[in-house]
Order: sequence, then structure tokens, then C-alpha cells
Amino acid sequence: MLLQGERMDARIGADQSKLLPVASLNFVKMAVITVLIPVLDRVVFPLMDSVDRKPTLLQRIGQLSLCLSNDTFYLLEVAMASIFKRLTLL
Repeated sequence: MLLQGERMDARIGADQSKLLPVASLNFVKMAVITVLIPVLDRVVFPLMDSVDRKPTLLQRIGQLSLCLSNDTFYLLEVAMASIFKRLTLL
């Protein structure tokens, strides 16, 4: 992630004078994981249990890895970029 961040244009702001630290890219990823795991554990899996779909531990791990896949983070980054552009931060 750091090598990718070194090569990208990390300037933000309307005049692009501010530089986004490369290390903050990892923070976003870890923040999403920190929020997503409790949501899955407290909301999604109990809902699955209530509709008679009781996933095994291995199925839960698989669903969690699916949610945390690179595709999910790609979509998150695209959404963040569009928000930043709308707010004229990029």
C-alpha cells in the first residue's frame, strides 16, 4: 500500500496545495475493517440466524473475507474519490 501511495498524486484541496500523507491510506482500510466486523457479527449473522440460515464458523469466515476483499475496498475508494471531488477536496 505504501508503494502504491508513493506513486499516486496525493494532493487534495481546491487548489491542490495540501498533500495527503501516504500512511493515512492504511488508516481508511483499517477503519473500515474495524467498523465492518462488528456490523457483520451483531447485525448480519443474527439476521441470517433468524431466517433459518445458520452459517457455520467456516461459512462466516468466508463471508467475512468476501466482504473484506480487494473489490470491496476498490468500490470504497471510488466512492471516497467521488465524495472528495464533490467537496472539491480532490
